[in-house]
Amino acid sequence: MGASVYSSGPNKLKSHPKVLVAHPGTQHAFYLARQLNRHGLLFRLWTCFAIAENSLAGRLCKILPSVFKKKVSNRVIAGILADKIKTTPWIEWIARLRFDGRKSNEERFYHRNRIFQEAISDHDIMSCDLVVGFDTSSWILAKRCKKLGKKFILDVSIGHPLAKEKIYKELQNRYVLWGSDSAPKKQYLIDVECNEIACSDYIVVPSNFVWATYIENGISSDKIKINQFGTTVFDFIAKPKVVGKEDKIRFLFFGSFTARKGLPLLLAVWSELDTTHAELILAGYGKIPSKVKLPANVTNRGAIARVQRQSLFDNAHVFVFPSNFEGLAQVQIEAAACGLPLIATFNSGGSELIKNNENGFLIEAEENEALKKAIEYFMHHPDRIEKMGEISRLISERFSWDAYGDRWREIILASDIA
Repeated sequence: MGASVYSSGPNKLKSHPKVLVAHPGTQHAFYLARQLNRHGLLFRLWTCFAIAENSLAGRLCKILPSVFKKKVSNRVIAGILADKIKTTPWIEWIARLRFDGRKSNEERFYHRNRIFQEAISDHDIMSCDLVVGFDTSSWILAKRCKKLGKKFILDVSIGHPLAKEKIYKELQNRYVLWGSDSAPKKQYLIDVECNEIACSDYIVVPSNFVWATYIENGISSDKIKINQFGTTVFDFIAKPKVVGKEDKIRFLFFGSFTARKGLPLLLAVWSELDTTHAELILAGYGKIPSKVKLPANVTNRGAIARVQRQSLFDNAHVFVFPSNFEGLAQVQIEAAACGLPLIATFNSGGSELIKNNENGFLIEAEENEALKKAIEYFMHHPDRIEKMGEISRLISERFSWDAYGDRWREIILASDIA
Protein backbone atom coordinates (compact mmCIF):
# COMPACT_ATOMS: atom_id res chain seq x y z
CA MET A 1 0.00 0.00 0.00
CA GLY A 2 1.08 3.58 -0.53
CA ALA A 3 2.47 5.50 2.40
CA SER A 4 0.03 7.61 4.34
CA VAL A 5 2.14 9.31 6.97
CA TYR A 6 2.79 13.01 7.28
CA SER A 7 6.21 14.59 7.04
CA SER A 8 7.39 17.06 9.66
CA GLY A 9 5.95 20.04 7.76
CA PRO A 10 2.24 20.86 8.05
CA ASN A 11 0.01 19.06 5.53
CA LYS A 12 2.96 17.61 3.61
CA LEU A 13 3.10 13.93 2.77
CA LYS A 14 6.03 11.59 2.23
CA SER A 15 4.03 10.04 -0.62
CA HIS A 16 0.48 9.91 -1.90
CA PRO A 17 -1.59 6.73 -2.08
CA LYS A 18 -3.12 6.13 -5.49
CA VAL A 19 -6.91 5.74 -5.50
CA LEU A 20 -9.07 4.11 -8.16
CA VAL A 21 -12.69 5.33 -8.19
CA ALA A 22 -15.28 3.15 -9.93
CA HIS A 23 -18.90 3.99 -10.70
CA PRO A 24 -20.86 2.97 -13.82
CA GLY A 25 -23.10 6.03 -13.66
CA THR A 26 -22.63 9.45 -12.09
CA GLN A 27 -24.20 9.90 -8.64
CA HIS A 28 -21.52 11.96 -6.80
CA ALA A 29 -18.61 9.86 -8.10
CA PHE A 30 -17.40 12.56 -10.49
CA TYR A 31 -17.21 15.07 -7.63
CA LEU A 32 -15.24 12.56 -5.57
CA ALA A 33 -12.82 11.92 -8.43
CA ARG A 34 -12.28 15.65 -8.94
CA GLN A 35 -11.61 16.18 -5.26
CA LEU A 36 -9.17 13.29 -5.04
CA ASN A 37 -7.42 14.66 -8.12
CA ARG A 38 -7.22 18.08 -6.44
CA HIS A 39 -5.36 16.42 -3.57
CA GLY A 40 -3.08 14.42 -5.87
CA LEU A 41 -4.69 11.11 -4.86
CA LEU A 42 -6.58 10.04 -7.99
CA PHE A 43 -5.05 7.21 -10.00
CA ARG A 44 -8.00 6.50 -12.27
CA LEU A 45 -11.75 7.05 -12.61
CA TRP A 46 -13.58 4.11 -14.17
CA THR A 47 -17.09 4.81 -15.43
CA CYS A 48 -19.35 3.95 -18.36
CA PHE A 49 -19.52 7.35 -19.98
CA ALA A 50 -17.65 10.54 -19.18
CA ILE A 51 -15.87 13.28 -21.10
CA ALA A 52 -12.82 15.16 -19.85
CA GLU A 53 -13.49 18.87 -20.26
CA ASN A 54 -9.98 19.49 -21.64
CA SER A 55 -10.24 16.71 -24.27
CA LEU A 56 -11.21 17.19 -27.91
CA ALA A 57 -14.66 15.73 -27.15
CA GLY A 58 -14.98 18.11 -24.20
CA ARG A 59 -14.16 21.12 -26.35
CA LEU A 60 -16.63 19.97 -28.98
CA CYS A 61 -19.36 19.71 -26.33
CA LYS A 62 -19.03 23.43 -25.70
CA ILE A 63 -20.15 24.25 -29.23
CA LEU A 64 -22.98 21.72 -29.44
CA PRO A 65 -26.56 23.00 -29.84
CA SER A 66 -28.11 23.52 -26.41
CA VAL A 67 -30.48 20.55 -26.80
CA PHE A 68 -27.51 18.15 -27.16
CA LYS A 69 -25.31 19.98 -24.69
CA LYS A 70 -27.95 19.52 -21.99
CA LYS A 71 -27.98 15.74 -22.56
CA VAL A 72 -24.25 15.32 -21.93
CA SER A 73 -23.56 18.17 -19.50
CA ASN A 74 -23.61 15.92 -16.42
CA ARG A 75 -21.02 13.62 -18.03
CA VAL A 76 -18.43 16.33 -18.67
CA ILE A 77 -15.75 16.37 -15.97
CA ALA A 78 -13.65 19.45 -15.30
CA GLY A 79 -10.27 19.35 -13.63
CA ILE A 80 -9.24 15.79 -14.58
CA LEU A 81 -6.99 14.95 -17.52
CA ALA A 82 -8.39 12.51 -20.05
CA ASP A 83 -5.68 9.90 -19.35
CA LYS A 84 -7.05 9.49 -15.81
CA ILE A 85 -10.54 8.60 -17.05
CA LYS A 86 -11.33 5.11 -18.34
CA THR A 87 -14.76 4.72 -19.95
CA THR A 88 -16.79 1.73 -21.11
CA PRO A 89 -19.65 3.38 -23.05
CA TRP A 90 -20.67 0.16 -24.79
CA ILE A 91 -21.83 -1.22 -21.44
CA GLU A 92 -24.27 1.65 -21.03
CA TRP A 93 -25.48 1.31 -24.62
CA ILE A 94 -26.01 -2.44 -24.31
CA ALA A 95 -27.97 -1.94 -21.08
CA ARG A 96 -30.26 0.57 -22.78
CA LEU A 97 -30.78 -1.62 -25.84
CA ARG A 98 -31.65 -4.65 -23.71
CA PHE A 99 -34.14 -2.78 -21.55
CA ASP A 100 -37.59 -4.00 -22.58
CA GLY A 101 -39.70 -2.13 -20.04
CA ARG A 102 -40.70 -5.24 -18.11
CA LYS A 103 -37.86 -4.96 -15.63
CA SER A 104 -37.46 -2.27 -13.00
CA ASN A 105 -34.65 0.27 -13.20
CA GLU A 106 -32.93 -1.55 -10.33
CA GLU A 107 -32.92 -4.82 -12.31
CA ARG A 108 -31.64 -3.08 -15.43
CA PHE A 109 -28.89 -1.37 -13.47
CA TYR A 110 -27.97 -4.68 -11.83
CA HIS A 111 -27.00 -6.19 -15.19
CA ARG A 112 -25.16 -3.04 -16.29
CA ASN A 113 -23.31 -2.84 -12.97
CA ARG A 114 -22.31 -6.51 -13.12
CA ILE A 115 -20.75 -6.17 -16.57
CA PHE A 116 -19.05 -2.90 -15.58
CA GLN A 117 -17.39 -4.42 -12.52
CA GLU A 118 -16.08 -7.31 -14.58
CA ALA A 119 -14.64 -4.90 -17.17
CA ILE A 120 -12.32 -3.10 -14.73
CA SER A 121 -8.83 -4.39 -15.43
CA ASP A 122 -6.76 -6.36 -12.92
CA HIS A 123 -3.84 -4.21 -14.04
CA ASP A 124 -5.47 -1.00 -12.80
CA ILE A 125 -6.55 -2.60 -9.52
CA MET A 126 -3.00 -3.86 -8.94
CA SER A 127 -1.52 -0.48 -9.94
CA CYS A 128 -3.41 1.47 -7.27
CA ASP A 129 -3.26 1.42 -3.47
CA LEU A 130 -6.95 1.71 -2.73
CA VAL A 131 -10.26 1.25 -4.57
CA VAL A 132 -13.44 3.23 -3.88
CA GLY A 133 -16.71 1.81 -5.20
CA PHE A 134 -20.36 2.67 -4.64
CA ASP A 135 -23.40 0.91 -3.27
CA THR A 136 -25.30 -1.42 -5.64
CA SER A 137 -22.35 -1.47 -8.08
CA SER A 138 -19.49 -3.02 -6.08
CA TRP A 139 -20.31 -6.58 -5.00
CA ILE A 140 -17.97 -8.11 -7.60
CA LEU A 141 -15.36 -5.36 -7.37
CA ALA A 142 -15.06 -5.68 -3.58
CA LYS A 143 -14.41 -9.44 -3.91
CA ARG A 144 -11.83 -8.84 -6.64
CA CYS A 145 -9.99 -6.34 -4.43
CA LYS A 146 -9.93 -8.82 -1.56
CA LYS A 147 -8.55 -11.53 -3.87
CA LEU A 148 -5.86 -9.18 -5.21
CA GLY A 149 -4.93 -7.91 -1.75
CA LYS A 150 -6.17 -4.35 -2.19
CA LYS A 151 -8.17 -2.33 0.33
CA PHE A 152 -11.71 -1.47 -0.73
CA ILE A 153 -13.90 1.38 0.55
CA LEU A 154 -17.63 1.31 -0.12
CA ASP A 155 -19.23 4.74 -0.53
CA VAL A 156 -22.93 4.45 0.31
CA SER A 157 -25.56 7.03 -0.52
CA ILE A 158 -28.46 5.89 1.66
CA GLY A 159 -29.33 3.80 4.71
CA HIS A 160 -28.69 0.07 5.05
CA PRO A 161 -30.74 -2.00 2.53
CA LEU A 162 -32.44 -4.04 5.27
CA ALA A 163 -33.44 -0.87 7.13
CA LYS A 164 -34.75 0.52 3.86
CA GLU A 165 -36.98 -2.50 3.23
CA LYS A 166 -38.33 -2.35 6.78
CA ILE A 167 -39.26 1.32 6.56
CA TYR A 168 -40.68 0.98 3.05
CA LYS A 169 -42.94 -1.85 4.21
CA GLU A 170 -44.19 0.25 7.13
CA LEU A 171 -44.94 3.15 4.79
CA GLN A 172 -46.76 0.91 2.34
CA ASN A 173 -49.04 -0.35 5.11
CA ARG A 174 -49.59 3.11 6.57
CA TYR A 175 -50.21 5.00 3.34
CA VAL A 176 -52.13 2.67 1.05
CA LEU A 177 -52.85 5.35 -1.53
CA TRP A 178 -49.14 6.20 -1.78
CA GLY A 179 -47.83 2.63 -1.64
CA SER A 180 -46.59 2.25 -5.21
CA ASP A 181 -43.47 4.34 -4.57
CA SER A 182 -42.19 1.89 -1.96
CA ALA A 183 -42.49 -1.52 -3.64
CA PRO A 184 -40.29 -4.24 -2.09
CA LYS A 185 -36.89 -4.82 -3.69
CA LYS A 186 -36.18 -8.27 -5.11
CA GLN A 187 -34.24 -10.48 -2.70
CA TYR A 188 -31.25 -11.03 -5.01
CA LEU A 189 -30.73 -7.25 -5.23
CA ILE A 190 -30.75 -6.98 -1.43
CA ASP A 191 -28.30 -9.89 -1.26
CA VAL A 192 -25.74 -8.25 -3.55
CA GLU A 193 -25.84 -5.08 -1.44
CA CYS A 194 -25.29 -7.08 1.74
CA ASN A 195 -22.43 -8.93 0.05
CA GLU A 196 -20.62 -5.75 -0.95
CA ILE A 197 -21.02 -4.41 2.59
CA ALA A 198 -19.55 -7.61 4.03
CA CYS A 199 -16.59 -7.58 1.60
CA SER A 200 -15.68 -3.93 2.18
CA ASP A 201 -12.77 -2.94 4.39
CA TYR A 202 -14.42 0.38 5.21
CA ILE A 203 -17.76 2.03 4.53
CA VAL A 204 -18.18 5.78 4.09
CA VAL A 205 -21.67 7.06 4.94
CA PRO A 206 -23.12 10.56 4.51
CA SER A 207 -24.92 11.04 7.84
CA ASN A 208 -25.47 9.88 11.38
CA PHE A 209 -28.79 8.39 10.29
CA VAL A 210 -27.08 6.11 7.77
CA TRP A 211 -24.43 5.25 10.38
CA ALA A 212 -27.22 4.22 12.78
CA THR A 213 -28.90 1.95 10.22
CA TYR A 214 -25.62 0.13 9.63
CA ILE A 215 -24.97 -0.28 13.35
CA GLU A 216 -28.51 -1.64 13.81
CA ASN A 217 -27.77 -4.25 11.16
CA GLY A 218 -24.63 -5.57 12.77
CA ILE A 219 -21.87 -3.57 11.10
CA SER A 220 -19.00 -2.65 13.41
CA SER A 221 -18.60 1.06 14.10
CA ASP A 222 -14.85 0.63 13.51
CA LYS A 223 -15.63 -0.09 9.88
CA ILE A 224 -17.73 3.05 9.26
CA LYS A 225 -16.57 6.59 8.48
CA ILE A 226 -18.94 9.57 8.18
CA ASN A 227 -18.42 12.12 5.41
CA GLN A 228 -21.34 14.37 4.55
CA PHE A 229 -22.06 15.00 0.86
CA GLY A 230 -21.08 18.30 -0.59
CA THR A 231 -23.07 20.49 -2.92
CA THR A 232 -22.53 23.66 -4.91
CA VAL A 233 -23.33 25.87 -1.93
CA PHE A 234 -21.57 28.95 -3.28
CA ASP A 235 -23.70 28.90 -6.42
CA PHE A 236 -26.66 29.87 -4.21
CA ILE A 237 -27.38 33.31 -2.78
CA ALA A 238 -28.93 33.80 0.64
CA LYS A 239 -31.42 36.64 0.53
CA PRO A 240 -32.88 38.13 3.74
CA LYS A 241 -36.08 36.36 4.79
CA VAL A 242 -37.93 39.34 6.21
CA VAL A 243 -41.62 38.64 6.86
CA GLY A 244 -43.81 41.71 6.56
CA LYS A 245 -46.90 42.20 8.72
CA GLU A 246 -49.19 41.44 5.79
CA ASP A 247 -47.08 38.60 4.38
CA LYS A 248 -48.08 34.99 4.48
CA ILE A 249 -45.35 32.74 5.84
CA ARG A 250 -44.41 30.44 2.98
CA PHE A 251 -43.27 26.94 3.84
CA LEU A 252 -41.57 25.00 1.04
CA PHE A 253 -41.45 21.25 0.46
CA PHE A 254 -39.16 20.26 -2.43
CA GLY A 255 -38.72 16.57 -3.29
CA SER A 256 -40.46 13.66 -4.95
CA PHE A 257 -44.16 13.37 -4.14
CA THR A 258 -43.88 10.11 -2.23
CA ALA A 259 -44.54 8.61 1.18
CA ARG A 260 -40.79 8.12 1.63
CA LYS A 261 -40.29 11.88 1.53
CA GLY A 262 -42.92 12.39 4.23
CA LEU A 263 -45.42 14.24 2.07
CA PRO A 264 -48.53 12.34 3.31
CA LEU A 265 -47.68 13.27 6.90
CA LEU A 266 -46.99 16.88 5.98
CA LEU A 267 -50.34 17.23 4.23
CA ALA A 268 -52.16 15.59 7.15
CA VAL A 269 -50.51 17.92 9.67
CA TRP A 270 -51.11 20.98 7.49
CA SER A 271 -54.84 20.18 7.33
CA GLU A 272 -54.98 20.40 11.15
CA LEU A 273 -53.39 23.87 11.35
CA ASP A 274 -54.85 27.35 11.11
CA THR A 275 -53.15 28.37 7.87
CA THR A 276 -54.96 31.67 7.35
CA HIS A 277 -51.62 33.49 7.30
CA ALA A 278 -49.47 30.73 5.85
CA GLU A 279 -48.93 28.90 2.60
CA LEU A 280 -47.36 25.53 1.80
CA ILE A 281 -45.61 25.33 -1.55
CA LEU A 282 -45.02 21.86 -2.99
CA ALA A 283 -42.36 21.43 -5.65
CA GLY A 284 -40.93 18.23 -7.01
CA TYR A 285 -41.43 15.19 -9.15
CA GLY A 286 -44.10 12.58 -9.64
CA LYS A 287 -47.83 12.87 -9.05
CA ILE A 288 -49.87 13.16 -5.92
CA PRO A 289 -52.46 10.33 -5.93
CA SER A 290 -55.72 11.50 -7.47
CA LYS A 291 -57.71 10.52 -4.37
CA VAL A 292 -55.55 12.77 -2.15
CA LYS A 293 -57.10 16.22 -1.84
CA LEU A 294 -54.80 19.09 -1.02
CA PRO A 295 -55.70 21.09 2.10
CA ALA A 296 -56.35 24.83 2.01
CA ASN A 297 -53.45 27.16 1.23
CA VAL A 298 -51.35 24.50 -0.51
CA THR A 299 -49.89 25.27 -3.93
CA ASN A 300 -48.44 22.55 -6.15
CA ARG A 301 -45.66 23.95 -8.37
CA GLY A 302 -44.73 20.56 -9.83
CA ALA A 303 -41.36 19.89 -11.41
CA ILE A 304 -38.71 22.58 -11.06
CA ALA A 305 -35.73 22.91 -13.40
CA ARG A 306 -32.29 23.32 -11.81
CA VAL A 307 -32.03 26.90 -13.07
CA GLN A 308 -35.28 27.70 -11.23
CA ARG A 309 -34.13 26.47 -7.83
CA GLN A 310 -32.75 29.80 -6.63
CA SER A 311 -36.03 31.61 -7.32
CA LEU A 312 -37.98 28.77 -5.69
CA PHE A 313 -35.98 29.13 -2.47
CA ASP A 314 -36.11 32.93 -2.70
CA ASN A 315 -39.90 32.79 -2.65
CA ALA A 316 -40.03 30.76 0.57
CA HIS A 317 -39.42 31.54 4.24
CA VAL A 318 -38.99 28.06 5.77
CA PHE A 319 -37.96 24.72 4.28
CA VAL A 320 -39.82 21.66 5.56
CA PHE A 321 -38.66 18.14 4.70
CA PRO A 322 -40.06 15.35 6.93
CA SER A 323 -38.45 12.48 5.00
CA ASN A 324 -38.52 8.90 6.26
CA PHE A 325 -35.42 7.55 4.57
CA GLU A 326 -32.41 9.22 2.98
CA GLY A 327 -28.67 9.35 3.06
CA LEU A 328 -28.25 13.09 3.34
CA ALA A 329 -30.80 14.91 1.19
CA GLN A 330 -28.82 17.59 -0.62
CA VAL A 331 -31.90 19.73 -1.17
CA GLN A 332 -31.67 20.58 2.54
CA ILE A 333 -28.16 21.94 2.02
CA GLU A 334 -29.36 23.99 -0.94
CA ALA A 335 -32.22 25.42 1.11
CA ALA A 336 -29.84 26.30 3.94
CA ALA A 337 -27.44 27.91 1.45
CA CYS A 338 -30.34 30.13 0.34
CA GLY A 339 -30.88 31.28 3.91
CA LEU A 340 -33.90 29.19 4.88
CA PRO A 341 -34.50 27.81 8.38
CA LEU A 342 -35.06 24.06 8.24
CA ILE A 343 -37.60 21.61 9.60
CA ALA A 344 -36.29 18.13 8.87
CA THR A 345 -35.95 14.66 10.31
CA PHE A 346 -33.06 12.64 11.65
CA ASN A 347 -33.88 10.17 8.83
CA SER A 348 -33.34 12.88 6.22
CA GLY A 349 -29.81 13.48 7.46
CA GLY A 350 -31.06 16.66 9.08
CA SER A 351 -28.88 16.18 12.16
CA GLU A 352 -25.87 17.17 10.03
CA LEU A 353 -27.37 20.60 9.36
CA ILE A 354 -29.77 21.56 12.11
CA LYS A 355 -29.11 23.07 15.52
CA ASN A 356 -32.42 23.04 17.32
CA ASN A 357 -33.94 26.48 17.87
CA GLU A 358 -30.91 28.10 16.19
CA ASN A 359 -31.52 27.45 12.50
CA GLY A 360 -34.54 25.17 12.63
CA PHE A 361 -35.93 22.04 14.24
CA LEU A 362 -34.85 18.41 14.00
CA ILE A 363 -37.74 16.01 14.50
CA GLU A 364 -38.27 12.27 14.35
CA ALA A 365 -39.83 10.80 11.22
CA GLU A 366 -43.62 10.30 11.29
CA GLU A 367 -44.00 12.38 14.49
CA ASN A 368 -47.20 14.34 13.86
CA GLU A 369 -47.06 16.53 16.95
CA ALA A 370 -43.38 17.39 16.56
CA LEU A 371 -43.92 18.46 12.95
CA LYS A 372 -47.02 20.44 13.91
CA LYS A 373 -45.21 22.29 16.72
CA ALA A 374 -42.24 23.12 14.48
CA ILE A 375 -44.47 24.64 11.80
CA GLU A 376 -46.50 26.54 14.40
CA TYR A 377 -43.31 27.94 15.92
CA PHE A 378 -42.54 29.85 12.72
CA MET A 379 -46.16 30.92 12.37
CA HIS A 380 -46.03 32.43 15.85
CA HIS A 381 -42.45 33.77 15.65
CA PRO A 382 -41.97 35.16 12.12
CA ASP A 383 -39.43 37.60 13.54
CA ARG A 384 -37.04 34.67 14.15
CA ILE A 385 -36.99 33.52 10.53
CA GLU A 386 -34.40 35.98 9.23
CA LYS A 387 -31.81 35.31 11.95
CA MET A 388 -32.30 31.55 11.81
CA GLY A 389 -31.88 31.68 8.04
CA GLU A 390 -28.57 33.51 8.43
CA ILE A 391 -27.31 30.72 10.68
CA SER A 392 -28.46 28.15 8.11
CA ARG A 393 -26.35 29.85 5.48
CA LEU A 394 -23.26 29.79 7.70
CA ILE A 395 -23.76 26.11 8.48
CA SER A 396 -24.25 25.26 4.79
CA GLU A 397 -20.78 26.54 3.93
CA ARG A 398 -19.31 23.50 5.67
CA PHE A 399 -20.89 21.39 2.93
CA SER A 400 -19.04 22.60 -0.14
CA TRP A 401 -17.52 19.99 -2.44
CA ASP A 402 -14.05 21.18 -1.45
CA ALA A 403 -14.85 20.55 2.22
CA TYR A 404 -16.17 17.12 1.24
CA GLY A 405 -12.92 16.43 -0.61
CA ASP A 406 -10.82 17.57 2.34
CA ARG A 407 -12.64 15.11 4.59
CA TRP A 408 -12.12 12.31 2.05
CA ARG A 409 -8.43 13.09 2.06
CA GLU A 410 -8.31 12.60 5.82
CA ILE A 411 -10.19 9.30 5.52
CA ILE A 412 -7.82 7.98 2.87
CA LEU A 413 -4.70 9.11 4.66
CA ALA A 414 -5.68 7.38 7.88
CA SER A 415 -2.82 5.00 8.63
CA ASP A 416 -5.05 1.93 8.93
CA ILE A 417 -6.61 2.47 5.50
CA ALA A 418 -3.82 3.58 3.16
